[in-house]
Amino acid sequence: YMNNLKYRRQFILSKKELNNLNSWKKKSIADNKFLYIHPDLEVVQVKDKNKQITILGIAVNALNPELSNQQIAQEILEKYSKWSDVIDSAYPLGGRWLVFASNLDTNEFKVIADPAGLRMCYFVTDPAQPVICASQPLIINDYCDLTIDQEFKDGYLETDKIGNKEFWFLSGFSRFSDVKQLIPNFYLDIESRQQKRFYPLTRIPDKTYQHGIEEASKLLQNLMLGVHKRYKLAMAMTGGVDSRLTLSASKAIKQDMFYYTLKYYNRDIAHPDFDIPSRLLPMLDLEHQIIDCEGKMTPEFEKLYMSNVDLAHPAWGNIVEPLLEKFPKDYIQVKSAVCEIARCAVYQKEYPDEITAESLSKIFLFENSPFFMKNLEIWLEDAQQIVEGKNIDILDLYYWEHRCGSWQAGSQLEFDIAHEEFTPFSCRLLLDVMLGVDVNYRNEPQYIFFKDMMKHMWPEVLSIPYPSTFRKNLHHFVFKIQKSIIGRAYYKILRTLKIPH
Repeated sequence: YMNNLKYRRQFILSKKELNNLNSWKKKSIADNKFLYIHPDLEVVQVKDKNKQITILGIAVNALNPELSNQQIAQEILEKYSKWSDVIDSAYPLGGRWLVFASNLDTNEFKVIADPAGLRMCYFVTDPAQPVICASQPLIINDYCDLTIDQEFKDGYLETDKIGNKEFWFLSGFSRFSDVKQLIPNFYLDIESRQQKRFYPLTRIPDKTYQHGIEEASKLLQNLMLGVHKRYKLAMAMTGGVDSRLTLSASKAIKQDMFYYTLKYYNRDIAHPDFDIPSRLLPMLDLEHQIIDCEGKMTPEFEKLYMSNVDLAHPAWGNIVEPLLEKFPKDYIQVKSAVCEIARCAVYQKEYPDEITAESLSKIFLFENSPFFMKNLEIWLEDAQQIVEGKNIDILDLYYWEHRCGSWQAGSQLEFDIAHEEFTPFSCRLLLDVMLGVDVNYRNEPQYIFFKDMMKHMWPEVLSIPYPSTFRKNLHHFVFKIQKSIIGRAYYKILRTLKIPH
């Protein structure tokens, strides 16, 4: 049992055959390379003469939800004459996936991820190493001679940032010198070991308010119908906007859904994430389950968990172990993340007059990391040119590529031990429709656009209002205090004394 959990739902791509992966699925890819896939990670592969398409994970076509992964792969293959055809074919796909495309006639071998990069891909920049790419660095380190990146170590790992229980870092990096992460909105050219931006390179179309409501609602409903067609679904519920929006899209399949909230971090049962779903769902004739995930990992599981993903989070491991037992068997989790990109998650009410690397660093408290301050400057310089005239804000792109592509994607990778996850909002077509609506409708305090989407799909989900702005601001204030110099010192003392908090 424990052996099957090692690197669960992960993959590794190599130039040569690898040892100790006998129980994994093995696919020949790009003629002379080998793709190893954990038994619990879905994979489909289609070929036509010298062209090949391989999909890892779950992809649902928001325009045609009836298609299976196999049919989606076949459709991409049939349209594939050049790489841009693959990008275009992936445009309506939602979920958590990687698409590998190879063409032996043109010596082309590339990979693209779901929009938020939730199916993570780390690649080796040194072509002399046997491994090309994998789900995370530790499995690469099993087969390669890797060295620690000293600048990453000194400029991040040795700072107090790593002490935060949900620590994370900018997308694109790892702690190993020759291993980089594929960033959302980039694709990886495997032959050159280079990643290249492909989005946003053209303007995101403007949408009228009503058209945006109708189109976004239909796409979200299609994504839910498509994943329901294949799997049993468990939807994580909170008191916030995003899970309420996904709930409204599940109306047609509500009787088959398992709605639940996780209890962890010693949150009180009066917390809005428990209180609101527990009152709202019965009003909709639905059951609300609370899954208790309090406690600490057992020593045996902790040893496995901390060696399963590089720089794993013990705080998340404490949640994952009880989930293994308590999460409904053979279900996948529907997660309402990534919607925050369109919901202006890192600015409230008014857009800031000036954006600098320093102001970006303070949003997620990277100001004490010299390594990431330097790389924020580089990212910002590129982003300022990229977003010009594209109908997307730098702050939304920042949240998209770094918060979603690192913190959110990393959490889903770690939770793979317990269950597979499907995130409908990681769909480029859906995100473009929402971003095309005037920002004043998508912002605080009422998130009018999203509320009207709910009214359009299932108005009864609004029977209970969102948590008050005061309560949210109070929670945000407490969070800021916890992450301040005083708060970090406080938690450092607790960790030193091993006092639970």
